[in-house]
Amino acid sequence: MFDTAIANSKSAREAARALRGKVRATLQAELAKPEPNLAAVAAAADAAHEEGSLLRKSVRTEWLALYAQFSPEQKAIVRDLLTHPDRLDHPPHHDFSSP
Repeated sequence: MFDTAIANSKSAREAARALRGKVRATLQAELAKPEPNLAAVAAAADAAHEEGSLLRKSVRTEWLALYAQFSPEQKAIVRDLLTHPDRLDHPPHHDFSSP
């Protein structure tokens, strides 16, 4: 489940990057015209925002489902890391393989 969440997170990040690229391409194409259609740019940005929001929610749901399966000890580790984000730079090794 963890590996799937990681893979889906990476996939969503790449999809979001592609969405931003489409918006930039639309903007560049419109700005190259004598009379740019800014409504087309806004529509492309809105569509990218909507799709990106769906991707983020999907990935978040997956991570929350994984978190729900953690033991109390594992949840405490997550709490501590979220309470002290500076520890994310060099987190101690924890075995998350056992639920």
